[in-house]
Amino acid sequence: MQDVLTHLNRIRGVGGSLLLSQDGLPMASALRSDTDESQLAAAVAEALGAAQRLVKQLNLGIPSTLTANHAQGTLLILGAGPAFVALLVEPTANQALLQIEAKAVVERIAQRISL
Repeated sequence: MQDVLTHLNRIRGVGGSLLLSQDGLPMASALRSDTDESQLAAAVAEALGAAQRLVKQLNLGIPSTLTANHAQGTLLILGAGPAFVALLVEPTANQALLQIEAKAVVERIAQRISL
């Protein structure tokens, strides 16, 4: 799985990636050394929980993508089968293109996890 995350990090604009379970446990990561993967995984799981409650209240189904934008960058969370991939994205990245490129890689992750 590490090789797939490393591949994700090669996509222009991605500064790090984390694979986590639905309950917020880190499964694999390719993050900068100053990033605590356990804390990031817990925070991502908390954000996903809030997003799931919100879309349920609005009858929108289950969220497959969650984006948190800030002037210093973006946190992009993508569903990967029974898990999630969190991408740390640079502020200058073309997010639409990044999502298109990341989709195939995230689908590969979902297939590996499901086997």
